[in-house]
Amino acid sequence: GFSELINTVILERYAEDFGVGLSELSQLRPLHFQFDRYRGKFLTSGFLHYGTAEQAAPAAGNLWTLALDTVLAREPFLVSNHDSEEMEVLVQDAANQLYLVAKDGQLLWKVQLDGPIVGDVHQIDYYKNRKLQYLFSTTNSIHLVDRKGRPVADYPIQFSAGASAGVACIDYDGKRDYRIFLGAENGNLYGYYKTGKPLPGWSPLRSNGVLTHPVEHFAYAGKDYLALATQDGKLQLLNRRGEPRREAINLGSPLLTPIRFSESDGLVMEACDTLGRLLRIKLDGTYNSLQLPRISDRSLLATAQLSDKSLARSEEHTSELQSRQY
Repeated sequence: GFSELINTVILERYAEDFGVGLSELSQLRPLHFQFDRYRGKFLTSGFLHYGTAEQAAPAAGNLWTLALDTVLAREPFLVSNHDSEEMEVLVQDAANQLYLVAKDGQLLWKVQLDGPIVGDVHQIDYYKNRKLQYLFSTTNSIHLVDRKGRPVADYPIQFSAGASAGVACIDYDGKRDYRIFLGAENGNLYGYYKTGKPLPGWSPLRSNGVLTHPVEHFAYAGKDYLALATQDGKLQLLNRRGEPRREAINLGSPLLTPIRFSESDGLVMEACDTLGRLLRIKLDGTYNSLQLPRISDRSLLATAQLSDKSLARSEEHTSELQSRQY
């Protein structure tokens, strides 16, 4: 992938030298970075392995191995154990069985679901007692299960309209009074209290369009916004009641990645679309774009807010950085 990226921008007179050096570059194997904060300090550590695949193989040992009943259906979900505060693994197989696996590889339980999980798994504190449950959707149901794999309260909630994107779970005021939203294949949007009771005005909210990603929430200038990206290339911003904050923003193509939010020069929404563009969208509906190479649905979009102070310690460094911007 790195060589393909370089070949799109490299000058022809350097192509031969790059080809010679590619065999050396290919020996760069695992690369890991860790970032942490401790007592007011920002800590980083990293690991880089250099060598052939044969040299790297002996160092790659398994911590544990778990045999599933059939093949893995999708990537695992990392979840938190509210008792030990250790990380555990939720994984689903092709037979729609959900497994919870402890940190040491021990299988804690296995339950049968009615279909593959759509979107992500959220952990919520349903009973407000600091014990966490797992909230997720399949195509036809919204599930909430506890740490022992048991359904919580009146879950699962049947969803006959067919889910187009994963479930969204929003805690507006930080009081664990969650609101749950799910987009349907017919273009309607459904909203629920955490108990599963429909929200007024959201049962359903009709004809918003089929979602490409779960509903996303952000708060800015004392107002809540619900962002809906649809398959027809539009971005809609709603309030808590499902009323439009403004007319839909026509982006020209569907979004490929979820929206990320930053508050530089006011609030900006950032995402990549199916044309390979990085879009920066303002609340007034205007946006600019930057064409990126080889964007796919497996690409990771991350954003960071950098100030002049964080980029440079002096006027000389600042002018040097400005001359290197691209």
